[in-house]
Parts: sequence; structure tokens; C-alpha cells
Amino acid sequence: MYDSAFAYYQRSLEKNMLAKSQLGIGLCYIHLGHIYELKNEYDKAEREYLMAYNILSDISDTWHWLNSTLAIARIMLLKNDSVESIRYIRIADKAAKAIQSPKHLAEVYNLLHEYNIKRGNYATALSNYKKSQQFQDSIQNMQKYNKVIDVRQNYESDKNMQYISGLNLRNEMVARQKRTIIYASGISLILLVFLLIALFLFLYGAYQEQQNTQGHV
Repeated sequence: MYDSAFAYYQRSLEKNMLAKSQLGIGLCYIHLGHIYELKNEYDKAEREYLMAYNILSDISDTWHWLNSTLAIARIMLLKNDSVESIRYIRIADKAAKAIQSPKHLAEVYNLLHEYNIKRGNYATALSNYKKSQQFQDSIQNMQKYNKVIDVRQNYESDKNMQYISGLNLRNEMVARQKRTIIYASGISLILLVFLLIALFLFLYGAYQEQQNTQGHV
């Protein structure tokens, strides 16, 4: 599983390098680092995350750069390097607050929670955990709100579509009625013409017969 994923991101990294996409390269390094992290190869994971950190810091993409920053902080915690872990946590905390990102702030406080657990600061760790949960709740509430908005927009869209369909159906019915009236009128006119011709022939025949009768007298 890891081998196929690693090969995929290696190929993607090569393509992004050819395309000179700094964002794409940085993201590939993050994914490769995550694979090493899952395999408990923390030194290799740290190397990949640092590559991503340095590249993404040059393109002013704070969102993705924060992902690499938090990843480094997480690896440092796993390696029990408290000095470097808190350094990167503080860097991430400042940046996450600057862009007001609940997602990244939730991760920051979760890492602070783990950091303080390792340091034996349980009261502070509990406070960090509560803040992390608050941001997680904020994200979930935002997702629920967005879902409600999407449902409402879909409902309004469906109403509009139904209204338009109703208009189209009514217009089609009116057009069909017009065609029926025109067709019926045409048939009636043809029948009237035939009746007039028949009446003319009948009257003409009666007139001829009357003339013949008078001629014999």
C-alpha cells in the first residue's frame, strides 16, 4: 500500500518539477513525508516536510505552508524534540491566527495539548484540548451551516426549475391549442367550401331542369 502511494507521489513530484510548479512540488513533499511518518521513519519524514516548508514559504501560500509547519511540529513531538516542536508550534500558531483558520488552530492546540502532556503540564494540556475541541466544533458547525445553505440553494433551484417547467408546459399547451384551433378552422373552411360547391351544383341543376321543363311547354 505504502509502496504504490510512494511511487505515485514520486511520479507526481517529477511532473511538478518539470512544470516548475512550486505548490505542486511542496504538496508532493508533504505527502511523501506523511508516508514516511506512517511508516515510523521520522527522520525521512522530517526531511520531506522541511523540503515542503522551505518551498512553500517562498510562494506566500500560507494555508499549505501551515500544513508543512504543523507536520514538522508533529514529527518533532514524535521524536521527543521539545525545543524544535514548540518552536514550530508557535510559528504555526501565529500564522494560523493571522489568517483566522479554525482548521489549523484546532491542530495547533491539539499539538500543544500533546506537548504539555509530555511535559507533565496537565492543567495546561487540558486547556489546550478544550480549545482544540472548540475549534473542531466551530468547523463542524460551519460545515453544517454550509450544508444547510447548499440544501436551501438546491431547493430554490428546484423551485425555479419547476416554475420554468410549468411555464414551458403551459406554453406548449397554448401552442397545441392554437394548432388544434387552426387545424379545426382549416377543416371547417374546407367543408364549408365543399358545401357551397354542392349547394351551387344543386341549385344550378335545379335551374337547368326548370329551363328544360319550360322549353318543352
